[in-house]
Amino acid sequence: ETVLTSPIESKLINAAKISGRTKGGLGIGFFNAVTDKMFATVVDQNGEERSIENQPLTNYNILVLDQTLKNASSISLVNTNVIRQGEAYDANVSAFLFDLRNRNQRYGVRGNVKTSYIRNPLDENSNGYSYELSFRKLSGNFTWSYTQSLADQKFDPSDMGFYTNNNFFDNDIQLSYNIYQPGNW
Repeated sequence: ETVLTSPIESKLINAAKISGRTKGGLGIGFFNAVTDKMFATVVDQNGEERSIENQPLTNYNILVLDQTLKNASSISLVNTNVIRQGEAYDANVSAFLFDLRNRNQRYGVRGNVKTSYIRNPLDENSNGYSYELSFRKLSGNFTWSYTQSLADQKFDPSDMGFYTNNNFFDNDIQLSYNIYQPGNW
């Protein structure tokens, strides 16, 4: 069979977003979108054409809860999920993020823990995880950070985002000396 036509963009049926922040500093965001089925047209060796569903009806959801804290700190919970009609796979990714700083904002710790779950009715389900943890000196002439990040081979957030690779374990050290007053050059 030969593909005659195949749409490259999903047709959006509906999209809605609600967002805001409470007096207590809790940010709430919710997004939902639904895309229609898509069909490709194929022709066989005898010249007979037929339609094949190449994208099912799909529901996309994002939920974000973000609490601001003292000292320009924050914690957040993020969940994304994609639910497809029929035998196509579904995906869910959850993340807990934090950015904590001491009283004078001289030092901080930042990080995240993420999990992904793919439910595949035609194959094996998949669970993956990822984390990043960073310790930082944020102010003064000499600043530094140490970051460690890891993603296992099954971590897959790509249904609702862009992700270039998984299965890594990285360590990163950054050192910096900053001059804040103008000098001779």
